[in-house]
Amino acid sequence: MTATPEPVRPAFRGPLEGQRPAPVRSFGGDVWLLLAVLALLAIGLVMVFDVGYFHSQETFGDPYHFFRKHLGAIGIGIVVGCLTSRVSPAQ
Repeated sequence: MTATPEPVRPAFRGPLEGQRPAPVRSFGGDVWLLLAVLALLAIGLVMVFDVGYFHSQETFGDPYHFFRKHLGAIGIGIVVGCLTSRVSPAQ
């Protein structure tokens, strides 16, 4: 004797019976990895600012020289990372 499988129940009962929940639209990345990267970027920015402030003031006359260079490098890295994330591995 074979057992008959139970019918698939709807996602909701009552007035919403038969409806399915909408899929969650997300960027498809790992949230914890993104938070870790953002935390490391923030710590790196603080460290570059802390170490480079007086040195760049003495050397270049601008206390924010290294901080701006680091922000620019982070910006370029984000743009390049976003562009390369759009390329499929099959290409």
